[in-house]
Amino acid sequence: MNRILYAFYDLHCAPPTYDIVKFLILAEIERIQFNCSNVHVIIPPGPENGFRKGNLELFHKLKATEFNVESLRWRLRNILLHLPWTLPSCNSVSTCSSRHEAEIIFNNAFHVFPRNYSVENPITPYQWRWVLQAYRNGHGIPTLRASEEAIRHVKKWIKLHDFEAQKVVTLTIRDCPYFPDRNSQLSHWRLFADTLKEMGYIPVAVRDTETAFSSSSEWNCTVFFEPSWNIDLRLALYEVAFVNLFTNGGPANMCRLDSHCSSINFVFTSSVFDKQFFQKDWGISPGEQFPFHDDNQRLEWKKDEYENILNAFCSFRDAV
Repeated sequence: MNRILYAFYDLHCAPPTYDIVKFLILAEIERIQFNCSNVHVIIPPGPENGFRKGNLELFHKLKATEFNVESLRWRLRNILLHLPWTLPSCNSVSTCSSRHEAEIIFNNAFHVFPRNYSVENPITPYQWRWVLQAYRNGHGIPTLRASEEAIRHVKKWIKLHDFEAQKVVTLTIRDCPYFPDRNSQLSHWRLFADTLKEMGYIPVAVRDTETAFSSSSEWNCTVFFEPSWNIDLRLALYEVAFVNLFTNGGPANMCRLDSHCSSINFVFTSSVFDKQFFQKDWGISPGEQFPFHDDNQRLEWKKDEYENILNAFCSFRDAV
């Protein structure tokens, strides 16, 4: 009997982003229901240079004018192909060279996720509302995990710097050319990093991959560059640290769906991400928490301003 669940993250309708994290959790829920042994993630190409129609034009519209097809391919190779391995049951990831190749795999697969998926009529659930719906339907929410090897390397890095893991507070910086209103307010985070040091904690900045090598942002704390480029090291750092702070960027998805991570995620409404967006895409309204989260995984519905960051951190510290 075929015990493999074939999970199709189809680029005909899905983006090459950290949104795949939510898809992976939903696939894992399905794997448990089907009593399959492992998940095999399949990534069929989309209609425009291998991606969904209008994907590149959207980035350009959002002011990411330097993005091109190679930018999307880089995301495919370095995000989509690496994130599935953070799902403990994943034992294989395949990119298809054509939709015909995807059709062959689909026709020979006994268990398929999504249930109503077909190569001719692709669907790929990757919104938070589907995770929330699964929880409300009585399913436990599975967890991602960093590999033991990645955790070992991160602990070596911490030891090399004479840090104490339970004092490490990560600051994941969003500094993207697209959706700039979601970017971290750098001056506020720098000030908070200084305050953390005064409080006896060790701020560790994880720069946005898009600007990791830019010299425009000076930090008076340790910058750990490698997690900006390596998914497994990033998640391992998040698992080892005392707490991880974010604005609403893609890597925050990993922490929200790894029960071994503590996180404070600053989320706020804007002209694009308004109340209706969160209600439709996330299934919750501004001010609410995901009910499947423990108290160590918090959404802070406030701007990432210094006082808000400090108050949220102190509230977390005093509660644990």
